[in-house]
Amino acid sequence: MSSEEVPKIPSIELSQNRFLLTSGPKETHAQAQEAIIKKIKEDNMAPFYELICEEQGWPVDTALLAQMQKENAESLKKLDERLKDAEENLGETEISDTLLARAEHFAKIGDKEKSLTAYRVAFEKTVALGSRLDILFANIRTGFFYRDNDIVSRNIEKARSMIEEGGDWDRRNRLKVYEGAYLMTIRNFKGAADLFIATLSTFTSTELMEYKDFVTYAVFASVLALKRVDIKNKVIDSPEVLEVLHEIPYLEDYLRSLYAGDYAKFFVALAALETSAMKQSWVLYPHYRYYVREMRIRAYAQLLESYRSLTMQSMAHSFGVSEEFIDKDLSKFISAGRLNCVIDKVNGIVETNRPDAKNAQYQQAIKQGDILLNRVQKLSRRKDPPLYTLAAGSIAGAVEATITYPTEFVKTRLQLQEGARGSALKGAPAPKGPIDILVSTVRAQGITAIYRGLSAMVIGNTAKAGVRFFAFDQYKQLLKDSEGKTTGVRSMLAGLGAGMTEALLVVTPSETIKTKLIHDGNLPNPQYRGLAHGVSSIVKAEGLGGIYRGVVPVMARQGANSAVRFGVYSSLSDFVKARLPPNTQMPAAYTFGIGAIAGIITVYTTMPLDVVKTKMQGLNARQLYSGVFDCCLKVFKNEGLLSFWNGATPRLARLSMSGGIVFSIYESTMSVLRQYDDV
Repeated sequence: MSSEEVPKIPSIELSQNRFLLTSGPKETHAQAQEAIIKKIKEDNMAPFYELICEEQGWPVDTALLAQMQKENAESLKKLDERLKDAEENLGETEISDTLLARAEHFAKIGDKEKSLTAYRVAFEKTVALGSRLDILFANIRTGFFYRDNDIVSRNIEKARSMIEEGGDWDRRNRLKVYEGAYLMTIRNFKGAADLFIATLSTFTSTELMEYKDFVTYAVFASVLALKRVDIKNKVIDSPEVLEVLHEIPYLEDYLRSLYAGDYAKFFVALAALETSAMKQSWVLYPHYRYYVREMRIRAYAQLLESYRSLTMQSMAHSFGVSEEFIDKDLSKFISAGRLNCVIDKVNGIVETNRPDAKNAQYQQAIKQGDILLNRVQKLSRRKDPPLYTLAAGSIAGAVEATITYPTEFVKTRLQLQEGARGSALKGAPAPKGPIDILVSTVRAQGITAIYRGLSAMVIGNTAKAGVRFFAFDQYKQLLKDSEGKTTGVRSMLAGLGAGMTEALLVVTPSETIKTKLIHDGNLPNPQYRGLAHGVSSIVKAEGLGGIYRGVVPVMARQGANSAVRFGVYSSLSDFVKARLPPNTQMPAAYTFGIGAIAGIITVYTTMPLDVVKTKMQGLNARQLYSGVFDCCLKVFKNEGLLSFWNGATPRLARLSMSGGIVFSIYESTMSVLRQYDDV
């Protein structure tokens, strides 16, 4: 979209007139009101008309309102018909264009909420990067129109991220202008000055402001924020600024007089700037008192830096004001620590006492530290919505289960083979190890056999991981220390609670079903035809308790698993993050590696619990074991101590991969959810 095609929707000029009517000088009210009424009638702005009438206490012209509402309804009907036709007969481009036209309709008539919703829908249906950026720019203008900095900042952040993916030259410059205007509204004059100066020769954003206003803002920000030499090089000598300056005499006087040290002329120009520009601009008005104060301080400091002492009379003469005014003004700034000088009232002299360079650096470091601390405190108070942790955990669990299932199959077969020797397989030789199990299973039953029970595992793992991360996040909040941190033992306790919660709600039934399906598939004549048939058969034969067989060892295993896993992961993450540069996100490779280490440690510390759990959930568990302790005793007596680590190798393969996969995907998903929260 070229600069000529960018629609002035919503009308920033209308927003300016609304500001003048509300906060501008009285002499501007009548003209502003006339312009507002004219624009309302011209664009049938029924919602905005109701808003402005309520805001200003105007009586509502019901006939006018009804007529505008009728026109709006007809326009919307045509757009809906156009959208229906595009959906039925045309392509995605036509649908996207119609959705955008619908959003612009709501923005044009002044319906804030409907326009934002419609722009969001259009954004989701639009594929082209340039068109998506144009929608974000429209959202930013909507934020400016309604003075909603949250909308502005959110969409600028999204636009900046998308521009980095490959935005064109025109849109890159447009974003700089929009961001500069936003920085002006939040009093970041240095950032605004840098962006405005960078776009002086490329400005095309007339839908946001006229070029003359743009240059005024550039001068306004630069004179306060830039060093004196930079003002000369980047502003005074800029041909783009010079082209406009002659049209605004007070702005030219203001800019040149400060640089030249003509302070009397500067004070006059500053007063004119305050009256003619700052008090009549929605961008500048909130800052005019602050700005005038800071510019007086800058002018005083600029004069005093050339002297060790100066008489009050001479200084008053330089600024074209009385000695009484200078005395009062300087005293106020000196007491606030803004000017490095003292007043000798007996002799009528101002003496400078500039701090040395090291002291100035120290004070600057303290100031920057305070700013950084405030930002860290704000970030530390941020809490992700519970739905985010649930969704990210579920996605991570599903991906991890699908990738690592063959290792889970082998582990379960290894743990069940002792029972297989004495039951259905009769004289058949039991596989000797993980590779033997894989080869013999594929050779006898085909490749799909090693994925028997996968559906139960994926469904269970999706729910399990979602519940685990959700519960861990909730327990972390409960176990935070006085500084809001959850480290060491507290992380392990949160992991223990999360593991036991997932075991009770999800893991026991899903693991029981998975184990029985794998065990059944190892028989000569399997009885289960699939997941649904297997579940119904188990419940029919054993009751609901049949899928909760082994709940105690499962809760013990999952509690221990999560306590070790989250405890190790949190400790290692904190260790690594403390050694990364500030505000640096931990690389994905680090996350994967830490997750893998946590998985390895988890395997060897919790393997006995996993073996007992699997034995208790086998098809013949009821006949073999009377309970958990009976199972432990018989395994130790019949198979030996090392049998408690049967299946450690495939489980090690799975959990080392699992830890890396789960934590990497979880962190990546959370990053995406945080970034694309809303358009």
